[in-house]
Amino acid sequence: MDYFETSVVINKDTLKKLKRHRRRTRDKVIFAIALICSCYFVIGGIITQNSTRIIAGIALILLVVSVLVRDEITEKRSYGQIEENLGTTELEIEQVVTFLDDGIRVHNPLTKGTVNFRYDRITKFTETKNLYFFRTKADQFILANKAYLIEEQKNEEFLRFIKSKCENVRWRTQN
Repeated sequence: MDYFETSVVINKDTLKKLKRHRRRTRDKVIFAIALICSCYFVIGGIITQNSTRIIAGIALILLVVSVLVRDEITEKRSYGQIEENLGTTELEIEQVVTFLDDGIRVHNPLTKGTVNFRYDRITKFTETKNLYFFRTKADQFILANKAYLIEEQKNEEFLRFIKSKCENVRWRTQN
């Protein structure tokens, strides 16, 4: 029996808005620590006139920057591959997302593909102004459009349903 069903259009704007949610907190902490260490090496090397520390600090900065640049290049390449496969330069994918008793079903009407996710695979839930954003253990994401749940009662009912199904999930609300 279907409990909740919503339709969402994924396009470049949607992906850009969700970009900050896609990077794991652990990765952000590692980047911050790496930048702090690199500054420590560079500043300490300048003060002590130790060229090895300066070089190590610069190498660490370059490593962090290269990871960030790689992510941007991978993202642009992914857009290109999706557009190439869909035969259009406008990236716009509609998905119908159905929340069932035993999991979440994501259906793409264009490709006729369907993917099922178990609730125990959901690790993160973020509520934004217009969307619910779910992340799985394998770093896949599922979007649910809040516009289909505009009625406050239905929205609260949906949240109660999701909280009962998704255990051990980090919950975040952002505007």
